[in-house]
Amino acid sequence: MSIVAVYDTNTKTLSQKELEIKGLPETIHNDLIVRAVVQTKNNARIGSACAKTRGEISFSTRKPWRQKGTGNARAGTRRSPIWVKGGVAFPPRPRSYETKFPKQQRKLAFRSAVKMIIEDSKMYLLSNLNDEKGKTNPILKKFDHKEFAKGRNLVVFDPKENGKLYLSLRNAPLYIAIEWKDVCTYDLVNCKRVLLTEEAVKGLETRINNAKE
Repeated sequence: MSIVAVYDTNTKTLSQKELEIKGLPETIHNDLIVRAVVQTKNNARIGSACAKTRGEISFSTRKPWRQKGTGNARAGTRRSPIWVKGGVAFPPRPRSYETKFPKQQRKLAFRSAVKMIIEDSKMYLLSNLNDEKGKTNPILKKFDHKEFAKGRNLVVFDPKENGKLYLSLRNAPLYIAIEWKDVCTYDLVNCKRVLLTEEAVKGLETRINNAKE
């Protein structure tokens, strides 16, 4: 049982509430959290960097000048890497940066990240939050509180109960709205605080319980 802050979006007031999310580990596995973050960032890399070798440069194969008698250094081709616009000796080539991470460890990293956020008092419960119109300004007015003014905020919501929060917050630089079923370890640790709607708590508990299997 942990005590978390509760933010009422109607009255813009903060209170406290006991929150118990079953299925969290007894200890926080920081090493697995780091590995999960590294995997997410590596898998997001495009890996499209590419440069031409000396065999792919479109210069002529003609020798620039004769071997002796000119006073210049010996040169056999304009494609040499030491020439301007020549080929690259060891160029980058398109590649995949994908890294492997065992499924059970990845699930344990997610559960550890949730526990870490709760223990660090970085999780806030949002009450009375329902967005039916999908407009940005009305939602930002509900979040108008000094607690959320500094740093990015991750808003974890339930699309069936909380409405169109993603549409409302996609242009807000300080708020990132993600459905509870899509949030990952990197999302949790990449923001200063996590704003969890009361309707998304059950969904998050379902994910955590499934991660134990």
